Amino acid sequence: MITSPIAQSDHGKSASARSVNVLTIPVCQCADDVVQPLEGTLANEVRESRPHEDSTRGRWLRQPPHCDAEAVETTQTALIDRLERERNVWLCTLRADGSPHVTPVWFVYLADRFWISSGARNRKVRNVVNDPRVSLALEDGDTPCVAEGRAHVHTGTLREDVLAAISAKYGGWDAATQIEPYGPRVMLEIPVDRWLLKGAAQ
Repeated sequence: MITSPIAQSDHGKSASARSVNVLTIPVCQCADDVVQPLEGTLANEVRESRPHEDSTRGRWLRQPPHCDAEAVETTQTALIDRLERERNVWLCTLRADGSPHVTPVWFVYLADRFWISSGARNRKVRNVVNDPRVSLALEDGDTPCVAEGRAHVHTGTLREDVLAAISAKYGGWDAATQIEPYGPRVMLEIPVDRWLLKGAAQ
């Protein structure tokens, strides 16, 4: 496991003094992609330190004995860097008939979650209201990075720390400002259920 502060602008400025932006990378790059929640003392400490989260939220992992620890750390460090600097992620949602809808979106990654701003009438938002299952992929297909999760749509007053992180990453863009014809702004919160990190195109 590696944690790293993120939510920094391209010039290294903190997105929000009030936010705690810690990245937990829940991954072990092994031959069989074994991914298991961590149990025992550390898991209990994690739960105690995050009383507002249920035990299924944090994806803290045990490293299987056959994993190369150095390779795992290298992979995790590379992922941290990509989540900080890459501007786009491909978001795949499902239409009512089950067919996929894929679009590139801006994002920030805070506290084990992707955050994506959109409009209430946007197709991807309507899709996740109907079916929250999503997949996300960073753009580089030579070193693929794919996440799976379930999206939750936030309406009304949006989180200030997330808005500040988006503004810092995207040159001052106000993600709370309504854009027609897409309706009131909403925020997609996507906790990562599983990372798929192969490191090479398959």
